[in-house]
Amino acid sequence: MRDWIRSVSYTWRYTAFGVFFGFCFPLIATCLDVIRHHLPLTLESMAYRQSVDHLHWIIDLAPLVLGGFAYVAGRRRDQVAQFATQLEDRIAARTFELADANKRLEKDIAERKRVETELRQARERFELAVRGTSDGIWDWRIVSGEQYFSPRWKSMLGYADDEIKGSQKEFESLVHPDDLPRVLQMTKRCLDSEIPIYEVEMRMRHKDGSYRWILLRAQVLRDANGVPYRMAGSHTDITARKQLEAALTQERTLLRTLIDTLPDLVYVKDTASRYLLSNPAHLAFLGFANSDQVIGKTPRELFSPQFAEQIMLDDQTVFQSGQPLVNREEQTTDRRTGEPLWNLTTKVPLRDESGKLIGLLGIARNITARKRVEIENARRKQFFESLVQNSPVAVVTLDLAGWITSCNPAFEQLFGYSCDEVIGQDLDPLISSDAAVMEASAYTAQVMRGQVIPGIGKRRRKDGSLMDVEIFGVPVLVEGERIGALGIYHDITELVHAREQAESADRAKSAFLAAMSHEIRTPLNGVIGMTGLLLSSPLNEQQRQFAETIRFSGENLLTIINDILDFS
Repeated sequence: MRDWIRSVSYTWRYTAFGVFFGFCFPLIATCLDVIRHHLPLTLESMAYRQSVDHLHWIIDLAPLVLGGFAYVAGRRRDQVAQFATQLEDRIAARTFELADANKRLEKDIAERKRVETELRQARERFELAVRGTSDGIWDWRIVSGEQYFSPRWKSMLGYADDEIKGSQKEFESLVHPDDLPRVLQMTKRCLDSEIPIYEVEMRMRHKDGSYRWILLRAQVLRDANGVPYRMAGSHTDITARKQLEAALTQERTLLRTLIDTLPDLVYVKDTASRYLLSNPAHLAFLGFANSDQVIGKTPRELFSPQFAEQIMLDDQTVFQSGQPLVNREEQTTDRRTGEPLWNLTTKVPLRDESGKLIGLLGIARNITARKRVEIENARRKQFFESLVQNSPVAVVTLDLAGWITSCNPAFEQLFGYSCDEVIGQDLDPLISSDAAVMEASAYTAQVMRGQVIPGIGKRRRKDGSLMDVEIFGVPVLVEGERIGALGIYHDITELVHAREQAESADRAKSAFLAAMSHEIRTPLNGVIGMTGLLLSSPLNEQQRQFAETIRFSGENLLTIINDILDFS
């Protein structure tokens, strides 16, 4: 029964109670009114009073009014009860949620303690690593602008830990002005996700005013929306490396400049004889305009088969023996003109740090001009040797000590000695008579001092006979240096004999002319003298004219005879 009552809502219970309570008001009022009018307490009396007294009608509305109020109160109580029930349900659910949250919280607390322990250990390891590393560490909280620089980061630039607080402006003020735009641009690109890893080399000002080369590396942390909120990285002092790179670059530039400006041919090949480097002189020698036409190619692709095989054979000799090939003369042809070219090549094996053979370095000198000079000199030498050998005059060559080094066939024919017999002999005692040795030695000494000595004398043949020769002693100079002498002998025996005959004839002619002069001039002078006497005597005009003609003709004839005799 009690459960049934509890199951009825407060709205109906309060309404029923209000209506019941409201009926009590008209019933009590009617009973009191019947008693006041001294009427019997019966239903008829109550109905009578109800019908005659209109106030009872108002009182009769009490059940309705009280029932209405009770209904409202019961409905409010139902709402409160319903709210209380919902509140209890919600409290129960919340209590359950709180209990579950409490369990999760306890779990989170335990996890947090574990994480804090791991973080503490990680921080200890990080601090130990920061203290132990040679790199500087930095951390930039982008939103707040706060930056952390490790003590090593600061000491790298010569600052104590308390001299740099940590801000982006401080960082930017230390970067070299020429490098700052590039650093800021790289930072922006990294924050905008254009590059995954931030890495840049820059110069930063040291406390002493100098600049250090720094390698900056960093990565960006982003939230779930991809917005960067933190950037951290390291600084590595690469000043020594940059100085070494600068020195190496300078040396490489110097070496490359030297290689490119050398007049010698310089090239590098790998173990397959492929060209890896070719300087301008080598390119010009080969007849190519740029290195792309040579690099990566073998001699078989650049030269004639015969020359290429010889080059490859020399390369393999260097590779197999590991020894340099020095001053090897090579001949090829000009690609443009087809003319022969020569170079003097030295090939040196190249090895890496472990000693492994990786190629060869070739240094060659273009000796084409020298070879052409040598060929021309050889031709000239052959020409002059041919002249000497075929010369009709005897020629003998001496060294600086006066010993015979060679002679021509005319010398052999003139003096009767073979070339083998005279080479190494002293010339003057060999072909000079005892009376002429001193004079010949004096001639030779003068020639050795650089004088040219002409002369005429007698020289002795192998059979001991003497002959008249015309002698020329000529010093031999090469680039201004005396290296010996030439003796040139021309047989003038017949000329001497002819001269003697001519002198004898001249003497006879002189005697004849003297006689003729006396025999012709004497009568002619007499004719001229007598004509003069005739002109001094009395003569008529015609006779004087005849006498003048005789004297004039005689004088002219005497003049002609004098001229003829003087010319003879």
